[in-house]
Amino acid sequence: QDYNPPAILPIQIAYYAGLRIGEACGLAWQDVNLEEQCLTIRRSIRYDGSRHKNIIGPTKRKKVRIVDFGDTLAEILRNARKEQLKNRMQYGELYHKNYYREVKDKNRVYYEFYHLDGTENVPEDYKEISFVCLRPDGSLELPSTLGIVCRKIAQKLDGFEGFHFHQLRHTYTSNL
Repeated sequence: QDYNPPAILPIQIAYYAGLRIGEACGLAWQDVNLEEQCLTIRRSIRYDGSRHKNIIGPTKRKKVRIVDFGDTLAEILRNARKEQLKNRMQYGELYHKNYYREVKDKNRVYYEFYHLDGTENVPEDYKEISFVCLRPDGSLELPSTLGIVCRKIAQKLDGFEGFHFHQLRHTYTSNL
């Protein structure tokens, strides 16, 4: 809570829905159905070291899947949505919006991720995407940041030695 409050939401999503780190970060509001209490997992965010960019790609198994969730996560997501709308109003034109653009390279297609604030011009080929796991300024909570948070947790909390984000996925399955 003290070190990185925006990291709490993706950790809660992983705990209550069993998502991988890149899937939690890549979750968009269009993929959340609060009435039927299910998530549609379509994409994953990862850092591409060869391109030095965060890219949006398919999930690990390259399949779209639907994950049900309970009342606790539904309430967490409702509150997160309200908080995002409040932050958007507070930050005004400095609030970041998230975009992706399609890139074709050697007969492969991938999507580069960008975030720009309201003062910057948006290139024509950028498409906006409304992510769930955001920092207060609207920028995306990245998997690399979550990895750092989990390492800090492992160092500082007794009983969490060797803790990794992926363990939340295993905890979810054990709880099922």
